[in-house]
Amino acid sequence: VPGERRRTLPFFARHPRLTAAGWLVATALPTLLGAYRPDGPLPPQLLMLIVLGAALGLGLSTVGGEIAARVPIHALVAFQGFRFPLELVLHHWVELGVAPPQMTWTGANVDIVAGVLALAAAPIVWKWPRAGWLPTGLGIVLLANVVLVVARSLPGPLQAYPDAITLPHMFPHVWIATVCVTGAAAAHVVAVRALLGHKPH
Repeated sequence: VPGERRRTLPFFARHPRLTAAGWLVATALPTLLGAYRPDGPLPPQLLMLIVLGAALGLGLSTVGGEIAARVPIHALVAFQGFRFPLELVLHHWVELGVAPPQMTWTGANVDIVAGVLALAAAPIVWKWPRAGWLPTGLGIVLLANVVLVVARSLPGPLQAYPDAITLPHMFPHVWIATVCVTGAAAAHVVAVRALLGHKPH
């Protein structure tokens, strides 16, 4: 970004490394202090609201607009490929008993499909950018399903699964939500903006 234009960007865009470090610390600290534990002062549902709010805020911000205008759509689609190895990690955690069974493809979470589709579709989207609507749309639906499964797995009135999820009050597992889910959701917002006309010519 040219110097004059850079000065008009918000602080977090002008100092991305500092912002990223601050986000990691700010989202890890409540977990390290036990704030999200069942007997803690903060409801784990608050973490979900923070994650979704941060994702929408970043995706709809001027920074999100810059990314949508400058990054090719196939790269935005390919970015979602990180969800494939992430789901392998979650499946391993389920096998270890760290995460509840509904959090993997043998339960209610099939988000691994989004990761595989993103990697497979990226070369096609490179050739035909408008094809990006398919992996982006499906990725949004599958991510919404993840959020729903998590919401129904947190201790509280909405809990529908017998095994509650404990990742919000485990470190560094909490970064699955605050980094991975936030990143995936924000990237989807940016991809939609790009597909609606903010892509490079």
